[in-house]
Amino acid sequence: LLNTIDCYQEWFADDASGLGKLVELRKWWDRLAEVGPKQGYFPKPSKCWLVVKNASDVDRAKEIFHGTGVNITVEGRRILGAAIGTTQYVESYVSSHVNEWIKELSTLSEMGKSEPHLAYSVFRVVQRCKWSFLMRTLKNISHLFQPLENAIRIFIESITDVELTEESREIMELPCNMGGLGISNPVKQADIE
Repeated sequence: LLNTIDCYQEWFADDASGLGKLVELRKWWDRLAEVGPKQGYFPKPSKCWLVVKNASDVDRAKEIFHGTGVNITVEGRRILGAAIGTTQYVESYVSSHVNEWIKELSTLSEMGKSEPHLAYSVFRVVQRCKWSFLMRTLKNISHLFQPLENAIRIFIESITDVELTEESREIMELPCNMGGLGISNPVKQADIE
C-alpha cells in the first residue's frame, strides 16, 4: 500500500524511514497515517523528524508538512543508533560516543592493572562491539576514532605492563593464534568496516 509512493522506504520492526522529494514524503506520511492504524501501526508525529538537506528548503518543508506535527531540522538526527544529517552533526554524534567509550576504557585500564585477564575479556566481549556498529553505518568517520585509539594504547599498556611502540601496537592487532591480542586499531578498522 505504501510502495506506490515515489520515495525510498526502510523499515526495521516498528521504525520507518523515508527518503525522497518533500511532496512525495508528505504523500507517504499521509498514507502511513491513513493505513498504519488499520495494520496496528500508529505513527506519532511528535517522535518523527524530517531532516532537510538544504537550509534553503526548510520553509518549503514547513509549508508542505504544516499541520502534521512532524518535526523539521536541517542539522540531523539519530536514527537506529546511527546518525544522518550534516557532517558537523554526524561528527558531533560520533565524538560524543567516542568520549563515553574513552571514559569506560579509562575505568577498564585501572582494573587492568590488577585484573588484566578480566579487563581484557571485558574489552573483547563488550567494549569493542560498541563502536563496530557506528563504523558499519557511517562513512568518513575514521579520523574521529584517534582519541579512542590513544585510550586503547593506554589500556593495552595497563594489561601487559609493557610500553607500546608502533611496532608492538601492530603486533597487538594480530589474532591471538599469531601472537597478538586481537585488539584492532579503530582508526584503521573504521575504513574497513
